[in-house]
Amino acid sequence: MSIAPSQILYLEHGSSRLYAEAIQIVEARRLCWARPTLLIHGLPEENSSETSLADRQAAIAHAATHLETSTLSLYNLKDGPDLIWPTALFSIAFDIDFFALLIRLKLSPDDSQLRSQQQLSAFVRSFWLAHTDTFKLNLAEPGLPESNSSAPDLPKPEPLTPEIENKISSIHLLSS
Repeated sequence: MSIAPSQILYLEHGSSRLYAEAIQIVEARRLCWARPTLLIHGLPEENSSETSLADRQAAIAHAATHLETSTLSLYNLKDGPDLIWPTALFSIAFDIDFFALLIRLKLSPDDSQLRSQQQLSAFVRSFWLAHTDTFKLNLAEPGLPESNSSAPDLPKPEPLTPEIENKISSIHLLSS
């Protein structure tokens, strides 16, 4: 799978799907810097033998056209923290339902930003715990530079631009 900046990706876990925009891909580390945009709760469980990807997609398509009667919970994740996660965990979103849902959310005046951020935090924590091995494997792969503070020949890092400093300051570290 080849991910490019600006593509819409998603992560699925349990009854939730997190949509995110790819900001940058770090090929050498197999990492994706992604900006979460929309979280959906209430999808049919992915681990159920009777549930297929088509069932989950049908529930999303129904919500995109009939949000008032949908049982799904939608959360607008504007101004939330970015993720830098292994590319192997992401799937590329090909459905246009994402855009219809995002537009409906942006037009909805009753969205609680605090609640959205709490839901994102809970999703990230749960997803991370379920995929701990993938994160550990990604960090321990051979050929990746290891941290070595005693190496005298490392180049001095470039100073950060104000734009990058603002992005970094908005990233919240989740402790386990």
